Amino acid sequence: MAPRHLVAALLVSLAAAGAHAAPGETTITEVAPGVYFRKAQTEPVFTGCNQGFVVFRDYVLVIDANFPGQADNVIASIRERTDKPIRFVFDTHYHGDHADGNMQYVKLGATIVAQERSQPLFQTKGSDGFAGAQKNRAAEYGGLSYEIPSLYFSHKLVFDDGQQRVELVFFGHAHTAGDAVAWVPKHRILFTGDACVNGAFNYTGDANTESWIAVLGAMEDLRPATVCPGHGEAGGPEVIANQKRWFMELRSKVQEAIGRGDSVERVKETLDVPFYKEWTGLEARSRTENIEHVFKELSLPAKPLDEQRRFLRWQGLPGGGGYAGLAPWEAVGQTDPDRRYDALADLFLDADSTRQAQLRHRFRADAAALAAMGTYVRRTAARIRSPEDTLHLRRALAIAAIEGGRGDTATALERLELVRHAALRAGIDADPFLRAIQDHVPPENRPLFDTVRGRSAHDLLATARRAGPPEWRADDVSE
Repeated sequence: MAPRHLVAALLVSLAAAGAHAAPGETTITEVAPGVYFRKAQTEPVFTGCNQGFVVFRDYVLVIDANFPGQADNVIASIRERTDKPIRFVFDTHYHGDHADGNMQYVKLGATIVAQERSQPLFQTKGSDGFAGAQKNRAAEYGGLSYEIPSLYFSHKLVFDDGQQRVELVFFGHAHTAGDAVAWVPKHRILFTGDACVNGAFNYTGDANTESWIAVLGAMEDLRPATVCPGHGEAGGPEVIANQKRWFMELRSKVQEAIGRGDSVERVKETLDVPFYKEWTGLEARSRTENIEHVFKELSLPAKPLDEQRRFLRWQGLPGGGGYAGLAPWEAVGQTDPDRRYDALADLFLDADSTRQAQLRHRFRADAAALAAMGTYVRRTAARIRSPEDTLHLRRALAIAAIEGGRGDTATALERLELVRHAALRAGIDADPFLRAIQDHVPPENRPLFDTVRGRSAHDLLATARRAGPPEWRADDVSE
């Protein structure tokens, strides 16, 4: 085996060269003692997914089963390196190139493991896909029976024998609803399945790209040194960054196109994301499936935050809190700050006092985020135009409560005055809302709310004319 620093350098250089660096061969690399990454051939014939396997003291854990024929090849490769029994196979998700080979391992006595939200997908879409492959790929699938996982976990499952430790972790809906990753903390190696790929391999048919961005952020928070993706070359943390950037830029471009009234066909003809070609070697507009899926996502009414709220509750479960880096409100990406802070405000309003304190604490030293919050409060105040706009009012006050005047108390007070003036001109009595949110801010910040509640309409008007949007400069609100 090459020295560890040379292996790491090789992986980084391959990732920098792009996912199309070595598509015509299958390679196996020992990325750490007893930890192997199998990069699958993708051209001229697509042979399946990348895989991993970890040699423990008494057994082997395989990461992704692949197609049935490829499973046989992987088993042979493992046997070249160890005679320890293959006891467990972790399917990162239900897709056939990752899981259809399960039966080859079950024959050896292995237990198949997956995240619990993937179970209904195995039982429906997975089973249907396997039946189709039995007809279309009879030489490989004929006579085989479909095997689905028999061991499921909710948020984390740990394999640890004192020498090796692998954590199977669920971060949320990404490539599919039941994606999970394999984290090797001792060596900071992350096997991502198709929740992260290195190149033009993304399929979004089962995806939630909004949530997927947040899942990628959670992966980044692990600070992996080596990323072993579901397809394409291994590399460093830039592999995750590239995957995340693609969805953020794609969503931003499609959102702009929808705002212009463009059709999906027009978007597929004109989409231009130069970074994507640098990363994959292909034009972004060639990814028609990705474009169509994101266009549909962004054209539908805004989704409720049920999934994000469920994840917040999940983080409170035993074993979940260690991955608190995932910020659900960031799921919409940095290109749409209003939607991101709308989501953060809703989370704050829906949370209990402990979670609200955690949210405030998270941002206490993040100057850039606090400044963005201040801008959001001012902008949201301008969205309060009628008695029905109480949600905008509550959101503005929630973000003001999180920001808490940490940067400049005078500026924070001015923002609250703009919110109260906006409510006044829209015919909303803001005092009950101010009192309600005041109960959820630290005692040292409550005087800001007392002060703004004591301001007269005349004083509020003066602030609005000085610091509000242009249309407020002609306001004439009486007491």
